[in-house]
Amino acid sequence: MRQIIYAFLLSPLMLVCQTDMTNKGGSGLTLFIGDVTVHCDGSFTNAATTGNLEFKGTGSPQLEVNGDCTINSTSTFTKGIGTIVMNGGGSAQLLDGGGKDVYNLTIDNSGSTVSLTSNGIGIDNTLTFTAGHLVLGTQDITLNSSASHSGASSSKFAVAASSGEFIQVDVGAGSKTGAVVFPIGYTNTSSSYCPFEIDNDAGGAATFGVRVDDDVLASGTSGAPYTQYVVDRTWHVSNSAGTANSIIAATWHSAQEMTYYNRVNTYFSKWVSGTTWNQDGGVGSATSLGSSFYKWTNTTATTSTAKPWAIASNSELPVELIEYTAEKEGNQTRLNWITASETDCDYFIIERSPDNENFGHLLNQTGAGTTNEISNYTRYDLQPQLGLNYYRLSQFDFDGDYEVLGTRVVNFESLFSNGYSIYPNPAIDQTYLSITSELPEKYAIQVYDELGKLLKSTEVETVAGENIYEINAGDLAAGQYYIKILGQSKIENIQKLTITK
Repeated sequence: MRQIIYAFLLSPLMLVCQTDMTNKGGSGLTLFIGDVTVHCDGSFTNAATTGNLEFKGTGSPQLEVNGDCTINSTSTFTKGIGTIVMNGGGSAQLLDGGGKDVYNLTIDNSGSTVSLTSNGIGIDNTLTFTAGHLVLGTQDITLNSSASHSGASSSKFAVAASSGEFIQVDVGAGSKTGAVVFPIGYTNTSSSYCPFEIDNDAGGAATFGVRVDDDVLASGTSGAPYTQYVVDRTWHVSNSAGTANSIIAATWHSAQEMTYYNRVNTYFSKWVSGTTWNQDGGVGSATSLGSSFYKWTNTTATTSTAKPWAIASNSELPVELIEYTAEKEGNQTRLNWITASETDCDYFIIERSPDNENFGHLLNQTGAGTTNEISNYTRYDLQPQLGLNYYRLSQFDFDGDYEVLGTRVVNFESLFSNGYSIYPNPAIDQTYLSITSELPEKYAIQVYDELGKLLKSTEVETVAGENIYEINAGDLAAGQYYIKILGQSKIENIQKLTITK
């Protein structure tokens, strides 16, 4: 006589196991889960060969697992309309789906991950992202013909950064018409979220798999990475069944945009063979989705064979910059930049900052409009500030679009000249400032503390030759001070003074 063990309680009751649970099964022995939640505080295992687990209820049979979950590939598993919920409470979990199909799978592990191991898993109804990330690794997750996913966002998605694919069956047929989203990312951080979309209504009933790499490689899956003109992601798209004539779209975060990539001139690039990548579809402006995410759509893609896809921009950048430098020239900063070409370039601006964060406008420079000739620009900062000076160069088009071309830094904290000296240094009560001047000149002599607070200021007028001025240090506490010497049009010198008592 066959023996049956029931965990068949009426909703909303819950059966709780406060440790690991192993369904060893055996001859004629089955674990039924009816319209109730079976909650396992530890790990759950449906034993190899002998394990026999069946979701039997017609309401909401559910298995919640706080630890790892293993459905052995050689065990007996009947999905019914049951739901497996992975809710590790913030601790990483492992899921071995045994290559089985489950009805529902819910990822609910806030702040952590659920990683597929050994065997992939199929979904017949719904994959739900409530919290946390599903890490595929080398295993596939397959959403079957009637299956879908819900809840995915930049904070909860599938990490498909290895050979494991996020697979959707029958794209372009049945309930999978229109844009089907593959909610994937490269790591479990929000800025790594880069979902891919496929609309295969024109092809019909194809099975697609998508995974992502964090580089665009010269040979598609190998070779040196591109470091310019691209978004730093490759979407690998496979098609294992059916025809495909698709509309595709990719989403990315601005942090993934490489040097010279330009959103205004965006297109899809498809790897063909060798080191050949070809533009596929038109060129246009990427769409902003907010929160630094952008999207581009290709309405004429051919995805009938497995290919790597990337987002790129053509070489028709508003400005093709050859060089940008900022250097001391005497007591000024010489700012120089050279462009190889310009397209609709209205003007440049240079901003200055003491900390590379808070920038203020310094100067404007008219651009060359549209030209393929080399243009050389030189401007000066006549009054650089004490300490670090960051210079940010940006370019503006006639239509108001702009891009930051680069930032350079010059340090004026230790500017010394043979024409200036201070002695004694260190000093106790008084010190002397020597200014050697070729011509008569008016100067302001200012004393600052280490925090940049002005403590003393006096104006002097030199004669040709050496000029000596006394600085009373008797009322200054022991510490470090800066003597700034300002000429009529620029900072002449900054001297560091040490006071001892």
